Amino acid sequence: MSREFDVIVFGATGFVGELTARHLARHAPDDVRIALAGRTEAKLAQVRSRIGGRAARWPLITADVDSPASLDAMAARTTVLCSTVGPYALYGETVVGACVNAGTHYTDLTGEVLFARRSIDKFHEQAVAAGVKIVHSCGFDSIPSDLGTWLLYDRARSDGAGTLGTTTLVAYVKGGASGGTVASAVGLIDEVTADRDARRIAMGPHSLTTDLQRESPKQPADVAVIAGADVDPELTGSLAPFFMAPYNTRVVRRSNALLDWAYGPDFRYREAMAVSRNAILSTVGSYSVLAGLGLGVAAIAAKPLRPLLNKVLPKPGSGPSERSQAAGRFTMDVYTATTSGRRYRARVAAHKDPGYSGTAVMLGESSLALALDGDTARGGAPAEPVRRPHPGRRARRCPRGAPARAGIHGGGHRAGLSPERVSRDAPARPPRAAGPGTTRRHRLGPPSRRARRRRRRRGVRQRIAPPTGAIRARGPDGPRRRRARAAAPTGTAPPPRPPGRDGRRTPPRRPRYYHPDLRRR
Repeated sequence: MSREFDVIVFGATGFVGELTARHLARHAPDDVRIALAGRTEAKLAQVRSRIGGRAARWPLITADVDSPASLDAMAARTTVLCSTVGPYALYGETVVGACVNAGTHYTDLTGEVLFARRSIDKFHEQAVAAGVKIVHSCGFDSIPSDLGTWLLYDRARSDGAGTLGTTTLVAYVKGGASGGTVASAVGLIDEVTADRDARRIAMGPHSLTTDLQRESPKQPADVAVIAGADVDPELTGSLAPFFMAPYNTRVVRRSNALLDWAYGPDFRYREAMAVSRNAILSTVGSYSVLAGLGLGVAAIAAKPLRPLLNKVLPKPGSGPSERSQAAGRFTMDVYTATTSGRRYRARVAAHKDPGYSGTAVMLGESSLALALDGDTARGGAPAEPVRRPHPGRRARRCPRGAPARAGIHGGGHRAGLSPERVSRDAPARPPRAAGPGTTRRHRLGPPSRRARRRRRRRGVRQRIAPPTGAIRARGPDGPRRRRARAAAPTGTAPPPRPPGRDGRRTPPRRPRYYHPDLRRR
């Protein structure tokens, strides 16, 4: 059935909602029909004007989670509803119900295991009957985890290397947690503290799976310090607990269950975080992170400290500046050893803030995949065996994957999301061209701040090409700007140079160029 829109961004007035709409305005195909939805039309108009460009023609839709009629009307107008309205435990259930009733696909950013469990219990069978795909956790939680593990399985299957054994994700993260993630964590801790059944669901390793009889009974602990050598022989030191492991691990195990436990009977999944490459510092840092997580949970659970934490923690709907987001990045390496003994590694990475700009890219592309790719999930770059790593090897595109089935899923591969879609927004850096007078050291890139300090301490002054328009030469009074000579008339000889100190006409001394940061003061 044809719909008026392909994608509606619900909650576009929020921080991540606006980032998602901005990404769609810049990278969605021209023929995709997009609309913005929220509670206040005036705020939606402000967001649309800030985005500019093609977004100026996008319609605005007013809808409120407290008005089921407005949600039903909104869901009936679109193919995919992309929701950024959280915490989802408070506002997500009615939106999911409206999408299932209207036959509309749904994506969100939830990292709340209790909400996902309630959504499965209430809407999974109805969504399967209606052919609707409800795909939770389409951001940093849990696209890299789910998609990276599926890539390992797909490559091992194509190589005939057997099924997956113990699989570990190692996260290298630079960025901050969003205000929505913090608010969801606070709400989850409050509910778990007050309800024993909720605590049992949250702590269960298979809380999102369908058949506990077919699950592997022993799964690794979610919060623990892991030795790097236990993950892969190339890793050293210790790995710290990853704060999103209690949710991401459940999503990966649910995907395994939806694939009819294709990852294998020995599949065990865990996640960790790298804090340092030094063996001693990584061990100290890992146990510090473990202690910090325990103290953080205890502080949030203590109600007398809640007013103080509310002043310190980020607020929902707020976020960092574009400059701070540009400094963020994440690299998620997923290691596994198959039943045949072969080792594989998959990598999902981007030079974007994981909780903000990176999440907006993943959510937007997940929505486009559901709206445009139909029932076929796109394949991606295959995982490469770790036996012979090659730093210059580029990812190759593999054949199309299995069809995305109807129902409630978590992560990206069930939505048809591919690594090319995730990384398409990060342009590759072109190599720096070597100019005249450029040394090999400078052709490989400018020196780092630490290298410059080290060279200053050693008294080393690196000779590099000068910046355009700022050529400097050494004179008797120190560095001075060289004045450009007036061009001589055509057909006339250049003016003679003044004699040197010994009375002879000496050739001009070759100027010595210095980096401004390395010049002695």
